[in-house]
Amino acid sequence: MTEQSGAMVFKERVVRVFVSSTFQDMQEDRDYLVKHTFPELRVSA
Repeated sequence: MTEQSGAMVFKERVVRVFVSSTFQDMQEDRDYLVKHTFPELRVSA
């Protein structure tokens, strides 16, 4: 973490997501997160 002009700037951010479900109907949601949401988060981090 560094300080620039009074604002704190973090060099690295960590986002932890825990998705737990044994139901088959959640498979599409998990797939979407893995294929779309998580890659977008990595790019914008």
